[in-house]
Amino acid sequence: MIYYLIFCLLLLLILSLGLSKDILFPSNIVTISFLFSAILATFNLKIWNFKIMPMTVLYILTFVTLFFIGSLFGKLITLRSKVTIDKTSDRSSGISISFWKLIVLILLQLIVLILVVRSTKSFLGVINSENIRVYRMQTAYGSGVEGAIPGWILQLTKVSRMISLISIYILIYNKLEKKTYKTNWRLLICSVCLYLPIPLLGGARFDLIVLVLYSLMVLLILRIKRGENSNIKSIILMAIFVSLGILLFSVSRTIVGRTSDKGLIAYLSEYFGGSTVLLDDFLRNPLHASYFGEETLIGINKFLNAVGLTNNPTTWFFEFRSVNGYPIGNVYSSIRSFVYDFGFIGVPIFGFLQGVFFSVFYQIIKINNYSGISISIIFYSFISYSLFFSSFQEMFFSTMLSTNFLTFLIVLLLLKRFLIIKKGEEIISESFKL
Repeated sequence: MIYYLIFCLLLLLILSLGLSKDILFPSNIVTISFLFSAILATFNLKIWNFKIMPMTVLYILTFVTLFFIGSLFGKLITLRSKVTIDKTSDRSSGISISFWKLIVLILLQLIVLILVVRSTKSFLGVINSENIRVYRMQTAYGSGVEGAIPGWILQLTKVSRMISLISIYILIYNKLEKKTYKTNWRLLICSVCLYLPIPLLGGARFDLIVLVLYSLMVLLILRIKRGENSNIKSIILMAIFVSLGILLFSVSRTIVGRTSDKGLIAYLSEYFGGSTVLLDDFLRNPLHASYFGEETLIGINKFLNAVGLTNNPTTWFFEFRSVNGYPIGNVYSSIRSFVYDFGFIGVPIFGFLQGVFFSVFYQIIKINNYSGISISIIFYSFISYSLFFSSFQEMFFSTMLSTNFLTFLIVLLLLKRFLIIKKGEEIISESFKL
């Protein structure tokens, strides 16, 4: 059945590409994600001594198909507007950030990094890969250790991440416009580097891939906005960036204390291909939500707990499973959460809704002219990681419908407001628009 699934996903991808004529069209990314996972799963099926059942194929194809239909529906909603490419002189002047304001942000990031290092060191004693691994297991998977890093410092790490997202955007923007602004270029690189150690200190490699995928989406969207619509170049760039993200993910396992000695292909096929097999095992041996939207709407449920309206247990992490005695992991694709909370009916409903959202958002970005720092492009490029990882774990509804993402958007807007944009020789403050 796994090969039947791969064949059907290929057909859906060809259909989606043919109708959209755009590799970045949301349903294309989601279909590629599930196709990638299914192909990787074939590398280990004999080792796992496992065959996926027809129901698993049905659930996956239902989700991908309804996401595709939702994406087409979202495109139709914005069909009345024609895509326009902004070719004004303002855009071609590039972005230059006020030197002293950039220094302030970098100093803030440096302080945040120092605070994280001190808090981590006070908890671990010695910062090394083994201690980081133990710390990750204890804090992430509910072994009773909480508060290793104070909450206010964790909030500051999110600000540091947002500063790095803006820095990456400006670097790519100016590169495409062939504007270097040498001083700013060095400071922007410094800004990105000051954030990178923070997730690694917590044993979280996921942020590395998110930053790579974010950079990819910013690059491809800005190329489209410039009128560079070559799908072949986009596919090549996507392959390069995804490969880079996967390579960083694999190489960094030693830094955070992951002891697997498997080769790159074997490690990736088990890690990313295992979600298809674990989804199958979940459907064979299902669990059910103890209250409404326990996994899918965890962000809302955490908020309700925080304000005292409910007192429901919440966790971001799922149970680990083994297949025929072979331990695989605890990732089940986004489909698991929909089935866990709402049964089969949740699969087409949430697939369709997610497809509509991303398609409408993407079309609006393509239609609107832009110049300078675009919060819309930054925000969309960042949340697009949930498309790439849809075959891995549910990361859209559970995170978007939360106070954290509202804070994320507000802080991004405030950071943009804080910065002074210099266009050519004239220094102006950008308008407060997305």
